[in-house]
Amino acid sequence: MKPYAGNGLSIHQKVFNYRLSRARRVIENAFGLLAARWRIFRWAIKADPSTIDMIVKSTTCLHNYLIKKNKERYCPPGYTDHRNEMNGTWRQTIQNEGSCFNNFVRQGSNNYDRTSKQMRDDIAEYVNSDVGSLPWQLDYVTYSGKNKK
Repeated sequence: MKPYAGNGLSIHQKVFNYRLSRARRVIENAFGLLAARWRIFRWAIKADPSTIDMIVKSTTCLHNYLIKKNKERYCPPGYTDHRNEMNGTWRQTIQNEGSCFNNFVRQGSNNYDRTSKQMRDDIAEYVNSDVGSLPWQLDYVTYSGKNKK
C-alpha cells in the first residue's frame, strides 16, 4: 500500500502515513527475523503451496517456542529494528549470508488503481476514528522537535 505523497498533507493523511510506516517496519522485522533464523526463507521456496503453508506454520511455531524459551539468546536486544531506526542486527545476517531480500527490483508499474486508493482512504479513516486511533498518534505527527517519541 502506498502512503499519501507530497507536501502539505492533512493531519489525517500524516497519521495514516505514520501508521503505515509502523506497520511496514513490524512486518519487515518479522520476515527479516524469520529469514535470518530460518534459511529456507532466504530464497524463493520451490514447493507445492500446501507444503509452503506447512513450512511457514511450523517455523512460526518454532520461532514462538524459541522466543518463549530463551528470548535473550534467540532474539537478543538490538536484533530487530527499534522505533524509526532500521538497524537491527538481523539485517547484517541477511546481508552477509545472502538472501532474496537483497537487490529488489521494481516489479510492474507504479499505477495505483481506484480500488486501492479507496482502500487506503478507508484505512486512513479508521486509524483516525475513535475506534482505530491511538492516544499518542496526533502528538507524534504534529511534533516538530528533533527527538520524536
